Amino acid sequence: MKIVFIAASGSGGHIYPGIAVADEINERFEPIFILSKNQASKDIISKTSYKYLTLPVCGMPAVFSLKFLYFLLTLSVSTVKSVFLILKYKPAVCVGMAGYASVPVVLAAKLLRKKTLICEQNVVPGKATKLLSKIADTVCLSFEETKKYINSKNTIVTGNPVRRELLNADKSSALKSFGFSDKGQVILIFGGSQGSSKLNDIAFQTACKLIESQKINVIHVTGKKDFPLISRKAAKYSEHYKVFEYIYDMAQAYAASDIVICRAGAGTISELYHLRKPAVLVPYPYAGAHQAQNAKFLEYKGLAEAIEEAGLNVNILLKALKGILLKSAPADFEGGGNITLPQTIIADEILKTGK
Repeated sequence: MKIVFIAASGSGGHIYPGIAVADEINERFEPIFILSKNQASKDIISKTSYKYLTLPVCGMPAVFSLKFLYFLLTLSVSTVKSVFLILKYKPAVCVGMAGYASVPVVLAAKLLRKKTLICEQNVVPGKATKLLSKIADTVCLSFEETKKYINSKNTIVTGNPVRRELLNADKSSALKSFGFSDKGQVILIFGGSQGSSKLNDIAFQTACKLIESQKINVIHVTGKKDFPLISRKAAKYSEHYKVFEYIYDMAQAYAASDIVICRAGAGTISELYHLRKPAVLVPYPYAGAHQAQNAKFLEYKGLAEAIEEAGLNVNILLKALKGILLKSAPADFEGGGNITLPQTIIADEILKTGK
C-alpha cells in the first residue's frame, strides 16, 4: 500500500483535521504523521492507530532574536531529516496541514520531486501556507475568501476537515455520559487546547448565574492551568456543572450541548458549522487576528455572535447567550445534512495527486 505523509504541528487545530483526512484515505493509503516534538500533538495521535515520526522544528518567533536563529537551525535540520524520511518511506504524496511542521516536509518533498498538497484552515493564511502555496501541487482552502491571499493557480476550496464521529454522536447517550437528564439546556465552554483564563473566568461567572436562574447544565473544558481553580469553584454546582481539564471525545460534548462558548479557531468554526451548533465566539486576539476573520464566517451564517476579548464581561456574555438561546438557526442554513465532507474532497485530490 502506498504511503502518504501528513505533516501537522501544534495542538488540535492542525492535528484533528489531519486525522480526519487520514481516516478518509486509510483504505487506499497508509497515512504516517510527521509531527513536531510538541507533546500535545503526540498525545492526540497516540490515541489513534496511526504511526507518527517527529522533527525538531519549532514555531517561528514573531521578532528577530536568538530564538529566531534557533528556529532557522531547527528548520534546516528538519528539512534534511525530512529528505531522509522521504527517501526511506517513499510516500506517494506529502500533505501539509499548515503550521510550522509542514514547511520542512513540503520543502524536502519538492526537492525530491514528490507530489505535495497543503491545507489551510483559516480565512487569513499563515506564513507557512503563504510560502508553501508557491510550490505545492495542490492548495486546499477552507474558505473562498482565502483565495485573495494566495498567489497560486492550484487552489481548490474544500472546507476544513471534520471528524465523522462528531457528526454521528447521539444526544441522549451523550447527556447520560455527563450525568445530565434530558431536561434543561446544556452550555459547552472551551478555550481551545491551551485554555484561556479570562474566557474561563467570565464564562464560569455567567454560567453560574444561568444555573441559579434557569437550571441549565454546563460542560466546561478549562485546559490544564485553570482546571484546579474552576473545579473548586464549581463544586457547589456539581449536579449541573461538569469540569474537565481536556476532553478527547469532543463528539459527546458537542452532542450533549445546545450552545457553545469558545474561541474561533478554524477547526472549531468548521465543527460548529457542520453541526449547526449556535455559539458565542471570543476570538483569540493575537496570532495575526486570524480568529476574528474566522468568526465572521459563522456570524454571516447567522449561527454565532462574536465578542472581542477586550470587551468581554459577564453582562455582555449573558446578553449574547440569552439572545442565541431564544433564536433558532436560520431556515436556509447550509450546514449539516447530506453534504460532501471536506476530507472526502481532499482525499480525492490526494488520490489524483498520488497517481
